[in-house]
Amino acid sequence: MGGGLVGSQAGPGAGNTRGRRTRRKPPESFSRMREKVVRRTG
Repeated sequence: MGGGLVGSQAGPGAGNTRGRRTRRKPPESFSRMREKVVRRTG
C-alpha cells in the first residue's frame, strides 16, 4: 500500500517538485505533505 502511494506521488509532478522543495525546505515539510496525501486517499 505505502509503496504504491509513494510511487504515484514520485511519478509525474512530485518527482520534479520533490527535489526543489526538499532542497529549499527541510525534510519535515515533505513528511507533512505525504501524511496529508495518505489521509486524503486513506
